[in-house]
Amino acid sequence: WTLSHGRFVGSMMWLAAPSSSSNRPATAFAGSVASQRPLVVASALPTPLLAPGSPIAAAAADEGAGDVGSASSGLPAACWALGSTALLLVGRRHRSTCNTSWRGGRCPPGARAASTARRASAAQQFRDLADEGIAEEAVEYSKVARRVDDLVICVTEIPEKGDILLPNVGDTVQFSGGAVGHCIALGDLSFAAALSDPEAACELGEGYRILPMSYRPLVARPEQGGLLVDQSGTPWNAESRQAAEDDTRSRVPWFQEMVGLIRRERINSPLHSGVIGLDAFVPIGRGQSMVMRMPAATSDDDFREFMAHIIEAQSGDTTEVIVAASSVVDGLKFQERLANCEATKRLTIVSGRGDKPRIGEAVLAMNAACALAEAARDDGKDALLIVDVEHLYRAYSVLTEVVAERELSERTSRALNEEIDEMSFEQGREMWKFLAHKNAATARRRTFLGCFLQRACRVCDERGGGSLTLLAFARLKDSNKIGRLELQAKLKHLQSMTLDETLKAKAISKIEEQLANLPEGLGLTGVPDDFIEEVKAVTDGHVVFLEAAVASSDSGPQKPRWCLDVQESVARGITSHSVQNRPLDKLKSLFYKVFLMSREGDNSVIDIGDGSGRQLDSGPLLALLQQPAGDVLYPEDEAALLLLAMDDAVRGAAARPLADQALALLTRAKVRGDDGEDSGRLTLECRTWAVESMRQQPQAKSLEELGEAGLDSLCSTLDLRPLERKRVLAVASDGETVAVRADTEAEMQAKVEDPRARYTSLRERLAYLHQPEVAGELLEAISEGSLTDTQLQQALDLLERTVKGEELNLSAA
Repeated sequence: WTLSHGRFVGSMMWLAAPSSSSNRPATAFAGSVASQRPLVVASALPTPLLAPGSPIAAAAADEGAGDVGSASSGLPAACWALGSTALLLVGRRHRSTCNTSWRGGRCPPGARAASTARRASAAQQFRDLADEGIAEEAVEYSKVARRVDDLVICVTEIPEKGDILLPNVGDTVQFSGGAVGHCIALGDLSFAAALSDPEAACELGEGYRILPMSYRPLVARPEQGGLLVDQSGTPWNAESRQAAEDDTRSRVPWFQEMVGLIRRERINSPLHSGVIGLDAFVPIGRGQSMVMRMPAATSDDDFREFMAHIIEAQSGDTTEVIVAASSVVDGLKFQERLANCEATKRLTIVSGRGDKPRIGEAVLAMNAACALAEAARDDGKDALLIVDVEHLYRAYSVLTEVVAERELSERTSRALNEEIDEMSFEQGREMWKFLAHKNAATARRRTFLGCFLQRACRVCDERGGGSLTLLAFARLKDSNKIGRLELQAKLKHLQSMTLDETLKAKAISKIEEQLANLPEGLGLTGVPDDFIEEVKAVTDGHVVFLEAAVASSDSGPQKPRWCLDVQESVARGITSHSVQNRPLDKLKSLFYKVFLMSREGDNSVIDIGDGSGRQLDSGPLLALLQQPAGDVLYPEDEAALLLLAMDDAVRGAAARPLADQALALLTRAKVRGDDGEDSGRLTLECRTWAVESMRQQPQAKSLEELGEAGLDSLCSTLDLRPLERKRVLAVASDGETVAVRADTEAEMQAKVEDPRARYTSLRERLAYLHQPEVAGELLEAISEGSLTDTQLQQALDLLERTVKGEELNLSAA
């Protein structure tokens, strides 16, 4: 029989259970009844008997109405829906009539029961299905409409029965040709299924039937870390694969129900990312779901670098990390990148089964990875799941194309359209119709995304207190590039058009040439911005990367950097003390994010606004957002870097007038500054020189007050060439330094220091602080979690005074 959400088909029968006050399982008896009726077991016990999808063994007794008899043969069955005192049971063997004796046991661990109302509705759908004879109609009107590689799109043309004839996400379907697929997305009167065997034959026009929930695929939990496995949990390397063939590893099903609100706990601990831009300004809590919006220029290697950075930050922790890879080749590259990382002891990479990425395989790998992460969470562990949402977009975009071609949305909303058509044009009939369709499409897309992305949570202590944190990376679609799927759709549309044969052949040849030039695989080109916005809507926050994160410099390709847009990045519904590490929380790093968001430009000085008149130079704080991928920072490193940047920001704001005078002098003297990198370096070095000059002579506010020694120091610091030094001294001797600043004010505003060089300078000073004779022992003490809040604050105060250059007896402290 085939079964899901009240759909057909097989021998179904009613059973009634006597009341029982004992803890023994209830026993139900039934007489001979007509076929195609749901079998419902009713019990006087108010507690749920079984969870949906639980396999049950029912014994078939001798024929005869009301005759209990002794069991003569086993009748496999599965629980499908639960009521308050009843459950819906369906046998897996075709029998027109039978007498059964059923014994149900306790609810298996981890099973989730649906709401009472939904269970009753499901049972009613079963009865309606049998009474109205929809099963035969389903075979005739529900069929395969399109296949893209291993992704199959099926539609039903019975709008009134669409909810009954369509599977739910996670259901297994079998096509009339024998191929088996798993439903991964729902559309209007349609669904998308990923084939369990990508090479299986599945032709257009084939019908389908929905298999019972007991057919849900399982994934074996690995017994060691660092493995690359397929969707079933089988390792890819030959040695581990041979050992896994006869093992008895525990297995968990895909597509489990999400944790309900009553079982969720408030997020109360941070996920350390090793990125100061994240941990200080957009902190991530254990149990949150966050979207990482990457620039369109992000390469696959850049993707792996960013993901690997987060994983390396879990070294020395107990976090279980699960990564979904689209293909075996991608999985092997990722495994090689993390070969020497301590966190690989708790890392599992789940990949598709082919050498090239496929849509269905990639989505199934994501669901298998999610099942492993949920299993770790249910064991009371902290799990981190890292995925790429591009394949979710690909699967859903193919589904929506079929829906649009067959005008299925119009059929679904026919009743709504008729109601809106009764409105007059002046009442905004067309506007309301547009809004209704747009809202319906948005709701359908968010439901699809929510089935996967809203699984992140922290469960309550009574359930183990584990957590699942989900980081979804999304590369923005490059509008100048077209992927393989788009080109294939364009080619198909062009071939169906009626055009001049010469022009048509030329256009087809051009598209075929573009397809031939695409790299192996899908030719992925990113995710459109509107889809990313929908992803943001169903997650707990998002991180937006600037284009500079993967930009190349004049000297060639650069290592990708964590360049975040602090104005657009946000973590919703959190507080700093719950999701930040303790040192950054004590330093109130989120307080400074507000000032960075309110700045007018990268060259601005920020007024703290506390009435003290203090100002901050935004340059050092923005330099913290130039951290290279792979430069993993620990909590004590992040605290020290923030203090170093804050010290530079305060001193830089005070020295800004002197620095601007020096830059104006260099501009007038035509010192090299036309080149972008040279200009940024000179700007940074001028500001650093100004800070050091004011540190030595606090009363000096201008070049005139510094005198000739100040000019010599400036030329030496910048390492000017002899002719450049001569021009600088000549311009300065004219006494025009103050007037020059006014003449070149517009040009000066365009001069921005090189933030990458500033970060490198901060990192070198951090290495100096780690020396034992400077502040090494202090930083080691801050890294320990045993300090009380008072002790931690005292340690941070000592570190701040050290950063400012105050003489301290750190050993005694």
